[in-house]
Amino acid sequence: MTARRGRPRRGGSVARLGDVLPRVLGRLGLAADLDRWRMVNEWDAIVGAPLAQHARAVRVEGEVLVVEADSSAALYHVKHFEKQMLANVQAHLRVGTIRNLRFEVRNG
Repeated sequence: MTARRGRPRRGGSVARLGDVLPRVLGRLGLAADLDRWRMVNEWDAIVGAPLAQHARAVRVEGEVLVVEADSSAALYHVKHFEKQMLANVQAHLRVGTIRNLRFEVRNG
């Protein structure tokens, strides 16, 4: 393998980005932000398919995860599971912090 400008690469091994990125982000102070955003991407696995079918995590605002429900009826149903959902989110975090969930009805 060659480095930039055609020079051969010296020593070391090739590291996977997924292995290196968390360390780099940690040094930059961004690991907690990335961890919180994982909650949006991994929502289905965190809360389970039945709840994820009618409500989805859409964004993070500070330490608040914003969840949108399909309808006001779905919102009413999902809110009954708020404590368990928050506990699941917190258990799923590695370094970030989510202190609250905020629920909204999806527009459109």
